[in-house]
Amino acid sequence: MIIFNATLSARSRASIARLQSELATAQDELSSGRRADIGKALGSRSIVAAQLRGQIGKSQAILDANRVASARLDATQVALGSLTSLAQSMQQKVLGAGAGTVDAGTLTEEARAAIDQAISIVNSTFDGAYLFTGLGAGKALNLFAGGPAAAINAAFQAKFGANPGDAANGAISSDQMQSFLDTEFSGLFDDANWTSVWSNASDASPEARISETISIENSTTANEQGIRDLLGALTMVAGLGLQSLDARTAQTVVASAAAKLGGALSELATMQAETGIKQNMIDDASNEVTSRQVAFKGRLDEFESVDPAEVSVRISTLSAQLQASYQVTSKLAQLSLVNFI
Repeated sequence: MIIFNATLSARSRASIARLQSELATAQDELSSGRRADIGKALGSRSIVAAQLRGQIGKSQAILDANRVASARLDATQVALGSLTSLAQSMQQKVLGAGAGTVDAGTLTEEARAAIDQAISIVNSTFDGAYLFTGLGAGKALNLFAGGPAAAINAAFQAKFGANPGDAANGAISSDQMQSFLDTEFSGLFDDANWTSVWSNASDASPEARISETISIENSTTANEQGIRDLLGALTMVAGLGLQSLDARTAQTVVASAAAKLGGALSELATMQAETGIKQNMIDDASNEVTSRQVAFKGRLDEFESVDPAEVSVRISTLSAQLQASYQVTSKLAQLSLVNFI
């Protein structure tokens, strides 16, 4: 009898342990709304569930990357807007100089400050990387006081035999200055000189994959024509010694600068529009990816979610079985050989 009683007690304890485990699992499922053991519950269908989880994770990675790419383009738009405002302000001042309401000395100083400001804007960063460098390294543009200023002075001296600002430059005619602006000066902003004197940027920008099938360049670079024209116009005013030139020759410089600023504004507007198109593409792609992710999650729920009502019934059943097992174990513990003597 003692051996029989011990065997029953062991079986009862094992039953209690099993019921406790099943009850804990059921309570976890009711709390989370998900199956505790997907592989056991789904069998071979768990492969499909794993594939769906992979698609959901892949979609989330794209959405996270899109948020970064969108923020980078937002920063690019802010920078382009600042360059546009700077160009508009200088255009008004240059036109004022043409009308005789702004003197050459004041205009020169304002243009020099505008060059530094423009370079600072183009050298702005986002998330630790330069916005307008593209695939290049370091700052997008060199400081004007370095290579660019020296290149301007060298070209001017080679053409006219004097440095900008020298008194002898009063003899430079309007036609001579126009020829310089159209050839030697303009050449300082062509592809070869721009990338060797002014810019460290590449023409290509980093690509962002905004959906499973679409990738875009997620920024613009300092090599765009709008930025070249803006700095070209500002350099005309700031770097050619307006005060030392004949009045008519100075007006030639001012008129050329005004025209180039107009071109810069047009190009900057195009850059802003192209950036806006990319922003819209990211928004559209993110909406599409989100819709697909919702669909994937819906299908996954069909595999992994539990019926709260069914789990509640299972918990009640297990609780009742566990209580009964406790009672059996208690009664077995009370049995002894004395009861049968």
